[in-house]
Amino acid sequence: MKRPHPTRPLSRELFGSIVGVAILAVSLFTVPLAYMILANTYSNAVQQLSIESARVLALTGDSKIKSGEALPAALNPDVRLGLYGPQGQRISGSGEQIDTDARVTQAANGAEIVRENGEVALYQAFAAEDRAPVVVRASYPMSAIGFDVARQWFLLFLLGVLVVVVAGLVARRRSRALSKPFEQLAQTASDLGRGVFVLEPPRTGIEEADEVSDVLAGAAARLGSQLERQQRFAQDASHQLRTPLAAAQLDLEVALAMPDGDLHTAVDACLGQLGQLDKTVTELLALAAPERSTQSCDAALIATAVIRRWAPIAQRAGRSLRLVPSDQDAVVAVSEGAVDQVLEILIDNALKHGQGDIVVTMRELAGWVAIDVADDGAIHSGVVEHIFTRGYSNNADGTGRGIGLSLAKSLLGAEGARINLTCTADPVRFTIVLPGTVLPSTGLGDTALAGEMTASREGKSGIEDDQSG
Repeated sequence: MKRPHPTRPLSRELFGSIVGVAILAVSLFTVPLAYMILANTYSNAVQQLSIESARVLALTGDSKIKSGEALPAALNPDVRLGLYGPQGQRISGSGEQIDTDARVTQAANGAEIVRENGEVALYQAFAAEDRAPVVVRASYPMSAIGFDVARQWFLLFLLGVLVVVVAGLVARRRSRALSKPFEQLAQTASDLGRGVFVLEPPRTGIEEADEVSDVLAGAAARLGSQLERQQRFAQDASHQLRTPLAAAQLDLEVALAMPDGDLHTAVDACLGQLGQLDKTVTELLALAAPERSTQSCDAALIATAVIRRWAPIAQRAGRSLRLVPSDQDAVVAVSEGAVDQVLEILIDNALKHGQGDIVVTMRELAGWVAIDVADDGAIHSGVVEHIFTRGYSNNADGTGRGIGLSLAKSLLGAEGARINLTCTADPVRFTIVLPGTVLPSTGLGDTALAGEMTASREGKSGIEDDQSG
């Protein structure tokens, strides 16, 4: 089994990277600078010795050398000055015993710089007219140079620490700012994993993070749409399959309850219902597809087949179901499955919620094909505005799920057709308007349907006025 790869927060990675780069940059800057400080401090000390020796030579005359008078004081209290005679004896000042002849020979062509006895010393030859040359020795303790270098190195170290601290503060702020969008993306992905498909990832201004946000939002929208279609399909299928299953069960129960029942006929009827179930599932699957091609069908043939299936069910309920065909061509630019399912929904709705005979009428309407499904029931005015709302049901017993009419509207709307409640009483009438294959799908059918609805409302108002009179 593979061991899980250790993970670290992005903010910590960014912080460590920025601080690491800052430390590297400070190191690359301070190491050469520290060497330059060392070299420059030593050079300054030598220059100071050169100035002191030149000053002594300028201020010391031959008479002072002979008399052994004290040398002028050095400008730098750490510098020691000494004047030595030809035999190496110190004439004036302070300093170590030296081999003057050797120093004079070495310094004849200029000043000589040596390190001896913990000091850096500069020897400068001084020749008089009537006597042997003398040597001026100026020395500076190495400890003073080391202290000066250490002081400057300490300041450089403090500067480096300050730079790293400032870089750390900046790194902490920037790492949080840069990691926050990705933490939000992780939360968004977690929400998507929990089934939240309506995502609004925040815009961060970071191109890569915003691109990932857009991809997540798009994926969530597609997954949500697919899941919604699947849920709708499950609800629609259960709604559409309930009636054929109930009919098949009723046929079997009736055949078993009657002593002389014809089981062969009952089984044959059940097989027919099962075949219709398979056809219904196939049609719903085709209608639920996100993309489907435009089809055409003969609405009159489909209506006839639906009436034939539902007439026995209506008869058992003590009601009649009949079709009033049209003399005009009923070929429409709508799929067979959509027309079949919508007619079944309307007839099933009329049987469950309506009264009296159910009449299915086909007619031509401004180049469109209209199918009216009417019964003698009534619909309360408060229900009308919600009648096509999915999930809304006016059943007092709570048996309705509010799926049928909403499904009918969505099935027809997806193919450019319409369904409307054109009359709420005497009779209750739902009208399907299907685009024909000869004329283009224009708004003529909707205009004619709107006119019929207006006329129906005016007629209904007139009847109520007559009744009230």
